[in-house]
Amino acid sequence: MRVPFMAIGLSVVCCGFLLLSGCSYQNKISALQESQNNLQNEIQAVRKQIKAMEEIILALNKKIEEIRLMRTAELVERQDALPKAKAAPESEPNTAEQKTVNNYTRAEFSAKVVGMTPPQLVRFISEPDKQTVKEGAEYWTYNAVLFKISETNRESVDIQIVFENKRVDRMIVTGDIKYGK
Repeated sequence: MRVPFMAIGLSVVCCGFLLLSGCSYQNKISALQESQNNLQNEIQAVRKQIKAMEEIILALNKKIEEIRLMRTAELVERQDALPKAKAAPESEPNTAEQKTVNNYTRAEFSAKVVGMTPPQLVRFISEPDKQTVKEGAEYWTYNAVLFKISETNRESVDIQIVFENKRVDRMIVTGDIKYGK
């Protein structure tokens, strides 16, 4: 039996096409897997860059804190070099003196008052200079509160005590810092 040459050629072409199309899909799968590996490598590189940036940010924050502490020390030294102001006469009330918390730093004071009720806070420091209510929270403002910086130095700041649910939630420094003894 004779098979025509054309039929053999056609079957060879069909088999070749099937083989080539099978290779084409295999090539596409390989290319996709390579792309996926490249993307994973890029993601790892970006994560390393983010980690490096986080370390730089931490180092910068540390430097900023060091500069702030140096600046605070300079301001205290300048304040110490200024001539001392005369004391107010005894007959004039000194509202800043009423709100002295010399034994506490700002952080210690804040930690102590958080959770207090309004009557407890009044007994602890005094009546506020101003009271406001805004968006469900109550704000008490105290002017010229003295806080301890060191054993010999004090700072005077305006603060705001924020009450939420009838308890002190946090303290906010609202004014400029003034240094003194």
